[in-house]
Amino acid sequence: MIFHKTHFAVLLTCLLTSLSSAQETMPTVEVSGRSESFVVPDTIQLRFAVTSRGELSKATQDNAQRNGKVLDFLKSAGIHAKAVQTVSLEINPIAQRAQASRKSQQAQNPFENAPANEAPSPDETLQPKGYLVRRELSVVISPIESFEKIYTGLLRNGVNQFDSMRFLSTKEEETRFKTRIAAIRDAKSKAEAMSAELGATLEGV
Repeated sequence: MIFHKTHFAVLLTCLLTSLSSAQETMPTVEVSGRSESFVVPDTIQLRFAVTSRGELSKATQDNAQRNGKVLDFLKSAGIHAKAVQTVSLEINPIAQRAQASRKSQQAQNPFENAPANEAPSPDETLQPKGYLVRRELSVVISPIESFEKIYTGLLRNGVNQFDSMRFLSTKEEETRFKTRIAAIRDAKSKAEAMSAELGATLEGV
């Protein structure tokens, strides 16, 4: 089973009043408190992409169709529209590297025999080959038990790249708050014990 660990450490500066004398400048003591807790994830955030290659109009059309198919599948699988987000949309030209012929290099580069740092000459050319359209999406899957079904369905409906997967919990904020309070109480308890040993009274934090 997977757990999320939440850890907090706090540092408190406490005011002490001596029982034997009253000083104008009140002494202080610093104590630290720690607390940690574990929470079982109940959701998965999956990031994936739909990519298409080819001539610009065809690539964008294909990508839009694939994306529509993916969204239709997620809706049919019971995923709420708010759980699905478009992260990015990129359209980039694809360039193919072509090695120039040896004879062509000699004809175009009269400094071929010179040191490279004196007369640099590229030996490759870039030729346009089409466009890459990449649309990245994010979906929050709950319950976790439905992950395999969603993952398989995405593959069958046009997704051709998975980027990341994160286990999350809907109780994470609540757990963080409780852990923070527990760390503060731990520090306060240490301060009270220390002041008692010193024969002083804890006046404030």
